Amino acid sequence: MSEMKNINMPHTAWLFDVDGVLTDPEKKKVTRQEIFDELIKRLEIGDPIGLNTGRSLDFIINEVLEPLEKRINNKKILKNVVAIGEKGGAWIEYNSEGKRSVNVDENISVPKTVQTKIRELVKTNLYSEIVFFDETKKTMSSVELKINKTIENFETIKQQLISDLEAVLYEYNIEKKYKIDPTRIAIDVENVNVGKALGARKFVQFLDNKEIVPVEYICFGDSVSDYDMYEELKKLKKKVRFVFVGGEKYLIGKNVDEVEFLDKLFDLGTLEYIQRQ
Repeated sequence: MSEMKNINMPHTAWLFDVDGVLTDPEKKKVTRQEIFDELIKRLEIGDPIGLNTGRSLDFIINEVLEPLEKRINNKKILKNVVAIGEKGGAWIEYNSEGKRSVNVDENISVPKTVQTKIRELVKTNLYSEIVFFDETKKTMSSVELKINKTIENFETIKQQLISDLEAVLYEYNIEKKYKIDPTRIAIDVENVNVGKALGARKFVQFLDNKEIVPVEYICFGDSVSDYDMYEELKKLKKKVRFVFVGGEKYLIGKNVDEVEFLDKLFDLGTLEYIQRQ
């Protein structure tokens, strides 16, 4: 006789972008420590939590997971956490005892020669004072705003940098295999198959593997690319709420009839929203 499946049906599955949603977008840290307390409350009642970000696994561990772990006495509740980095290219899971495991899809990595070209581009005078090449990424090449610079600084070079990165892809004849994805504080060169939609699918697969069937999903974003995870969850026939903490102007052209916009933006908006739930 086959075993009966023990399906877990929590009310909510929480899916968060990281930059500007959990962290301060310019300080690049979780400056509102109460966010960790709210996440722990959800884990303690059995709600699963996912991170869906373009950030490297190193960043996720240092800025989110380790601070979260330090605040948790019963590490077993971490089994319902998955941290998806590099837009689905790499991810972290926990076993039943709360121990981390790391996974990387190395088949989608940007070629080394292209990474070198982008690294050299970023060192030129036009860009070097404002952005840097993120050496921690495993599958993509990211050009990111420096900590001591502002989003306004980034906007002054953003369009030219996008054009220069596009030229690199055409130079190496890989424009059909890799794409450029600008966010609020970075520009990523990545495989065409990765993105917030892939991260959302991986989150659903993570829950399916654990036989977790949430009543609804709530996902949080602050950039237009985050809309893709909301759209993907709808395609997968999930009941989903999309909470946008980046301002309405960033979703111009999208169907926002069911999007929840907040008066408070970024991590403050996220915190106040989850405190009300």
